Amino acid sequence: MSLDKQHYYDGKFYEILIDPALGEVRDMIIEQIEAGSIVVDIGCGTGSLVFELAGKCESVTGVELSSKMVDHARRRQQANGKINVAFVHGDATNLPHFQDQQFDYLTISMALHEMPPALRIKVLNEAKRIAKKIIVADYVVPQPLSFAGIRTRIVEFLAGIEHFRGFRDFQNNNGIDHLLQSCQLSICSESTNKNGTIRVVVAEQ
Repeated sequence: MSLDKQHYYDGKFYEILIDPALGEVRDMIIEQIEAGSIVVDIGCGTGSLVFELAGKCESVTGVELSSKMVDHARRRQQANGKINVAFVHGDATNLPHFQDQQFDYLTISMALHEMPPALRIKVLNEAKRIAKKIIVADYVVPQPLSFAGIRTRIVEFLAGIEHFRGFRDFQNNNGIDHLLQSCQLSICSESTNKNGTIRVVVAEQ
Protein backbone atom coordinates (compact mmCIF):
# COMPACT_ATOMS: atom_id res chain seq x y z
CA MET A 1 0.00 0.00 0.00
CA SER A 2 1.22 3.53 -0.73
CA LEU A 3 2.73 5.40 2.22
CA ASP A 4 0.16 8.17 1.88
CA LYS A 5 -3.40 8.64 0.67
CA GLN A 6 -5.21 11.89 0.00
CA HIS A 7 -8.88 12.63 -0.65
CA TYR A 8 -10.50 15.97 -1.34
CA TYR A 9 -12.69 15.42 1.74
CA ASP A 10 -9.85 14.73 4.22
CA GLY A 11 -9.46 16.93 7.31
CA LYS A 12 -11.90 19.64 8.35
CA PHE A 13 -14.35 18.84 5.54
CA TYR A 14 -14.62 15.25 6.79
CA GLU A 15 -14.99 16.33 10.41
CA ILE A 16 -17.85 18.71 9.63
CA LEU A 17 -19.82 16.77 7.01
CA ILE A 18 -19.10 13.06 7.47
CA ASP A 19 -18.18 12.46 11.13
CA PRO A 20 -21.59 13.59 12.48
CA ALA A 21 -23.38 11.05 10.28
CA LEU A 22 -21.42 8.23 11.93
CA GLY A 23 -22.24 9.17 15.52
CA GLU A 24 -24.68 6.28 15.97
CA VAL A 25 -22.10 3.80 14.65
CA ARG A 26 -19.42 5.14 17.01
CA ASP A 27 -21.83 4.67 19.92
CA MET A 28 -22.46 1.07 18.83
CA ILE A 29 -18.71 0.39 18.74
CA ILE A 30 -18.02 2.02 22.11
CA GLU A 31 -20.76 -0.09 23.70
CA GLN A 32 -18.84 -3.26 22.75
CA ILE A 33 -15.56 -2.21 24.38
CA GLU A 34 -14.83 -2.92 28.03
CA ALA A 35 -13.73 -0.04 30.25
CA GLY A 36 -10.00 0.20 30.79
CA SER A 37 -9.12 -1.50 27.51
CA ILE A 38 -6.17 -0.75 25.25
CA VAL A 39 -7.52 -0.01 21.77
CA VAL A 40 -6.22 0.73 18.28
CA ASP A 41 -8.46 2.34 15.66
CA ILE A 42 -7.45 1.55 12.06
CA GLY A 43 -8.39 4.17 9.49
CA CYS A 44 -9.04 6.62 12.32
CA GLY A 45 -9.67 9.61 10.05
CA THR A 46 -10.00 12.83 12.03
CA GLY A 47 -9.88 10.91 15.32
CA SER A 48 -13.52 11.19 16.39
CA LEU A 49 -13.81 7.59 17.61
CA VAL A 50 -10.38 7.78 19.25
CA PHE A 51 -11.37 10.84 21.27
CA GLU A 52 -14.72 9.35 22.30
CA LEU A 53 -13.03 6.11 23.40
CA ALA A 54 -10.41 8.03 25.39
CA GLY A 55 -12.85 8.64 28.23
CA LYS A 56 -13.52 4.92 28.61
CA CYS A 57 -10.21 3.27 27.76
CA GLU A 58 -6.73 3.16 29.26
CA SER A 59 -5.19 4.21 25.96
CA VAL A 60 -6.27 4.59 22.33
CA THR A 61 -4.06 4.70 19.25
CA GLY A 62 -5.31 5.88 15.88
CA VAL A 63 -3.66 4.63 12.68
CA GLU A 64 -4.33 6.45 9.41
CA LEU A 65 -2.82 6.32 5.91
CA SER A 66 -3.77 9.92 5.07
CA SER A 67 -1.13 12.28 6.44
CA LYS A 68 -3.65 15.12 6.11
CA MET A 69 -6.08 13.29 8.40
CA VAL A 70 -3.33 12.52 10.93
CA ASP A 71 -2.25 16.16 11.02
CA HIS A 72 -5.85 17.23 11.59
CA ALA A 73 -6.35 14.64 14.36
CA ARG A 74 -3.18 15.81 16.12
CA ARG A 75 -4.37 19.41 16.00
CA ARG A 76 -7.64 18.28 17.58
CA GLN A 77 -5.66 16.48 20.29
CA GLN A 78 -3.70 19.63 21.08
CA ALA A 79 -6.96 21.55 21.33
CA ASN A 80 -8.78 19.08 23.61
CA GLY A 81 -5.79 18.06 25.76
CA LYS A 82 -6.35 14.28 25.65
CA ILE A 83 -3.19 12.65 26.95
CA ASN A 84 -4.07 8.94 26.58
CA VAL A 85 -4.36 9.03 22.79
CA ALA A 86 -1.78 8.88 20.00
CA PHE A 87 -1.95 9.09 16.22
CA VAL A 88 0.29 7.15 13.85
CA HIS A 89 0.71 7.75 10.13
CA GLY A 90 0.98 4.18 8.89
CA ASP A 91 0.00 1.39 6.53
CA ALA A 92 -2.50 -0.95 8.19
CA THR A 93 -1.21 -3.93 6.21
CA ASN A 94 2.18 -3.68 7.92
CA LEU A 95 2.47 -2.41 11.50
CA PRO A 96 5.78 -3.84 12.77
CA HIS A 97 6.03 -1.33 15.64
CA PHE A 98 3.03 -3.04 17.29
CA GLN A 99 3.57 -6.30 19.15
CA ASP A 100 1.52 -9.47 18.77
CA GLN A 101 -1.77 -9.18 20.71
CA GLN A 102 -0.75 -5.76 22.03
CA PHE A 103 -4.31 -4.43 21.98
CA ASP A 104 -7.47 -5.67 23.64
CA TYR A 105 -9.56 -4.37 20.74
CA LEU A 106 -8.95 -3.19 17.21
CA THR A 107 -11.63 -1.14 15.49
CA ILE A 108 -11.99 -0.45 11.78
CA SER A 109 -14.93 1.67 10.67
CA MET A 110 -16.19 2.25 7.13
CA ALA A 111 -12.78 1.55 5.61
CA LEU A 112 -12.70 -2.02 4.29
CA HIS A 113 -15.30 -1.44 1.58
CA GLU A 114 -13.21 1.27 -0.10
CA MET A 115 -10.05 -0.86 -0.31
CA PRO A 116 -9.00 -3.12 -3.19
CA PRO A 117 -10.03 -6.71 -2.33
CA ALA A 118 -6.51 -8.05 -1.72
CA LEU A 119 -5.73 -5.24 0.72
CA ARG A 120 -8.78 -6.01 2.85
CA ILE A 121 -7.41 -9.46 3.64
CA LYS A 122 -3.94 -8.10 4.42
CA VAL A 123 -5.40 -5.49 6.78
CA LEU A 124 -7.48 -8.04 8.68
CA ASN A 125 -4.60 -10.51 8.93
CA GLU A 126 -2.42 -7.79 10.46
CA ALA A 127 -5.36 -6.80 12.69
CA LYS A 128 -5.69 -10.28 14.16
CA ARG A 129 -1.94 -10.34 14.81
CA ILE A 130 -1.95 -7.19 16.95
CA ALA A 131 -5.37 -7.41 18.66
CA LYS A 132 -7.35 -9.94 20.68
CA LYS A 133 -10.73 -8.81 19.34
CA ILE A 134 -11.62 -7.00 16.14
CA ILE A 135 -14.63 -4.73 15.71
CA VAL A 136 -15.62 -4.06 12.11
CA ALA A 137 -18.22 -1.47 11.14
CA ASP A 138 -19.13 -1.43 7.46
CA TYR A 139 -22.01 -1.62 5.05
CA VAL A 140 -24.78 -4.19 5.26
CA VAL A 141 -24.88 -6.55 2.28
CA PRO A 142 -27.07 -6.12 0.36
CA GLN A 143 -28.06 -2.53 1.05
CA PRO A 144 -31.79 -2.11 1.76
CA LEU A 145 -34.11 -0.86 -0.99
CA SER A 146 -35.03 2.13 1.15
CA PHE A 147 -34.24 5.83 1.08
CA ALA A 148 -31.25 5.17 3.35
CA GLY A 149 -29.97 2.40 1.09
CA ILE A 150 -30.35 4.53 -2.03
CA ARG A 151 -28.59 7.42 -0.28
CA THR A 152 -25.68 5.09 0.53
CA ARG A 153 -25.30 4.15 -3.13
CA ILE A 154 -25.36 7.82 -4.18
CA VAL A 155 -22.78 8.83 -1.55
CA GLU A 156 -20.46 6.01 -2.59
CA PHE A 157 -20.80 6.94 -6.26
CA LEU A 158 -20.00 10.58 -5.55
CA ALA A 159 -16.86 9.57 -3.62
CA GLY A 160 -15.16 8.72 -6.93
CA ILE A 161 -14.85 5.86 -9.38
CA GLU A 162 -12.18 3.92 -7.46
CA HIS A 163 -14.12 4.25 -4.20
CA PHE A 164 -17.35 3.17 -5.88
CA ARG A 165 -15.60 0.20 -7.51
CA GLY A 166 -14.51 -0.95 -4.06
CA PHE A 167 -18.03 -0.51 -2.70
CA ARG A 168 -19.50 -2.57 -5.55
CA ASP A 169 -16.96 -5.34 -5.04
CA PHE A 170 -17.68 -5.37 -1.29
CA GLN A 171 -21.40 -5.66 -1.98
CA ASN A 172 -20.97 -8.37 -4.62
CA ASN A 173 -18.72 -10.54 -2.45
CA ASN A 174 -20.72 -10.86 0.77
CA GLY A 175 -19.05 -7.97 2.58
CA ILE A 176 -17.89 -8.51 6.15
CA ASP A 177 -18.83 -12.20 6.31
CA HIS A 178 -16.61 -13.18 3.39
CA LEU A 179 -13.65 -11.24 4.77
CA LEU A 180 -13.90 -12.69 8.27
CA GLN A 181 -14.21 -16.23 6.93
CA SER A 182 -11.20 -15.70 4.66
CA CYS A 183 -9.14 -14.60 7.68
CA GLN A 184 -10.45 -17.39 9.94
CA LEU A 185 -12.17 -14.98 12.28
CA SER A 186 -15.37 -15.92 14.11
CA ILE A 187 -18.24 -13.56 14.92
CA CYS A 188 -18.88 -13.07 18.66
CA SER A 189 -21.70 -10.54 18.35
CA GLU A 190 -23.23 -8.16 15.84
CA SER A 191 -25.73 -5.34 15.51
CA THR A 192 -27.14 -3.06 12.80
CA ASN A 193 -27.81 0.67 12.88
CA LYS A 194 -31.37 1.97 12.92
CA ASN A 195 -31.73 2.55 9.18
CA GLY A 196 -30.32 -0.89 8.34
CA THR A 197 -27.33 0.25 6.27
CA ILE A 198 -24.33 -0.33 8.59
CA ARG A 199 -23.38 -3.43 10.53
CA VAL A 200 -21.07 -3.62 13.56
CA VAL A 201 -19.44 -7.00 14.11
CA VAL A 202 -17.18 -8.17 16.95
CA ALA A 203 -14.87 -11.01 15.88
CA GLU A 204 -11.98 -13.04 17.25
CA GLN A 205 -9.75 -15.93 16.25
